[in-house]
Amino acid sequence: MNLESLLIDPWPREISEAADKFHQGHLVEGIRLLYMGSPQSPATSFTSLNTQPGSDRILHPLIMPQALAYRYGIITSATCDLAEAGDHKNPFFQVSPVFDISENLRQGQEKQLKEGRFGDFVYLSQQPESEGVWVADLRVSIPIEKGALVGRTPIDAFLTEEDRIGFAARLARRVARAALHGDVHDLVVSSLNGWIKKKEKEIRSTGSGAFTDVERVALNVVGDRLQPRAVQVVVFEETRLDNKDRAVWREWRHASKSILKNVKIKLDPCVFQTLAKMPVRDYERLVPLSIPALGRTAHW
Repeated sequence: MNLESLLIDPWPREISEAADKFHQGHLVEGIRLLYMGSPQSPATSFTSLNTQPGSDRILHPLIMPQALAYRYGIITSATCDLAEAGDHKNPFFQVSPVFDISENLRQGQEKQLKEGRFGDFVYLSQQPESEGVWVADLRVSIPIEKGALVGRTPIDAFLTEEDRIGFAARLARRVARAALHGDVHDLVVSSLNGWIKKKEKEIRSTGSGAFTDVERVALNVVGDRLQPRAVQVVVFEETRLDNKDRAVWREWRHASKSILKNVKIKLDPCVFQTLAKMPVRDYERLVPLSIPALGRTAHW
């Protein structure tokens, strides 16, 4: 069986007319979480409470009750897949849950959310309700039949085109990150983010642009990404860093190269570049890094 065998022919006109009103980033109301649970090895408390473990590895379908439904879901499908032209091949669209995260935020974290410094959550610049702090939770993607759009009215989640494009970029980069060697992720990516987070307040207090004048950070991997011979951090400057600011990044590399040496991966000296001067073919070889501690809108 495949999806083609399930499609209705001719495609219902009312579904096409409804889907034409919606685009990626619109909200739909009343989304219930559904997933396949593992009773033998539950990863959530809901699975533990609502299944009985057996001797086999059969997955168990679970649907959150209506009382626990998300108030909203945000459409993550590409608009061209949602409102298809020509033959219809996609009976479903995807949504991620939207919820009020305000009760879980510590002081200063709302600002960080708005800056894009939380990897799993996207702040909605057009808040659907006056109370709370509403975010899209990208950890979950739920398929919904397009017929659910019939009779519904789109709800905007973003104020500007820039916000909508930023949301699309977050979605794309989230699944476009190729696998890296575990030590590269732990000893370079996580280490770099933790080091910037530790140094951020000190660096900002001096007026240095070592972090705030950096547009994005990427990794140049020499060899297979899962079996690299060497890695190199590429710092893309928004405005040129002076030698003192560049020394901040070199300090991290000096402190970290001996750790990587233990796992037989060389950490080459940091490179400072601008997006305007790097050829596209060279940039596409790099691994963009998620460094939310940079202190500005994170490039995911």
